[in-house]
Amino acid sequence: MITVAGFNTSMDRWFTVQELHPGKIARVEKVGAAPGGKGLHVALTCAALSEGVRLVGIIDTVHKDHVEQFLQTAGVTFHGINVSGCIRNCFAIHEPNGRTTELREPGPELTDAECRTLGETVLSGVEGEGAVAVFSGSVPLGYTSAAYRHLIEAAQAAGALVIVDASGELLREAMKVKPALVKVNKEEAREFTGHEIGDLAQAIGAARAFVEGGAGAALVTLGAGGAVLVASEGEWTSMVPDTNLRSAVGAGDCFLGGVAVGLSRKLPWEDVLRLGGACGAAKTQRIESGMLHWADVKTFQSKVQVTGWQE
Repeated sequence: MITVAGFNTSMDRWFTVQELHPGKIARVEKVGAAPGGKGLHVALTCAALSEGVRLVGIIDTVHKDHVEQFLQTAGVTFHGINVSGCIRNCFAIHEPNGRTTELREPGPELTDAECRTLGETVLSGVEGEGAVAVFSGSVPLGYTSAAYRHLIEAAQAAGALVIVDASGELLREAMKVKPALVKVNKEEAREFTGHEIGDLAQAIGAARAFVEGGAGAALVTLGAGGAVLVASEGEWTSMVPDTNLRSAVGAGDCFLGGVAVGLSRKLPWEDVLRLGGACGAAKTQRIESGMLHWADVKTFQSKVQVTGWQE
């Protein structure tokens, strides 16, 4: 069973316009909406791959029934923690040239009791051999980075293989307790290491820095430029073919979902990386944030190129 700690549940809303000019009127051609958040996208990917997955996140009264029904239909067990505030809205504005502009609300501030309930709910499902816990995305206001670190440490003590996809202070705190895998994009890697990430060699260097800092393995994603993985068993790069891009919003989350499933199934690192790459590429075929079709995953899985790294 995979547990996803994706605390900052949102409602994702997307719009398609011909061209966005800040300060001017844009005529919206298409609109859509669905429950979102990085952790929710990870969980949806796990479920699409027919893996048992539970998601822990906040929810409010207004959206509770809709989010629960949406996730139940998708095959995700949702442990929604009721909070007094309103979950955030995230807006994506898509243009035909592939450019996307995102606007993200801050979301509610949690009470101490709500924070404790989130942590307790995560830990209630991560005991036992083979448990995988994914800590994905930001945390709501009021949830401290120290509490985040302590929760990761407790999940590890319970026997879970812990994967962290975070940035800033959350990532720095998580590194103190040496998670099994850290996943970052190139901007997050640059922020953590202080070095620009412009090519595969620089990404490998950043991934090595995470491993040297205590992570069991490190994955750096580069969008259309592929991804790199550094672990004690070796170093690899992955590349995906050019896709007919509809939207890349949530592609990194779907990548991580594929990686989590691969680790849960105890696949070799090369196959873990290949499955993750296929899920990330499959996401780009859909306009909805963080969603994919299993048929697209199968198509891309045979096209993702994973090779051992050589200096």
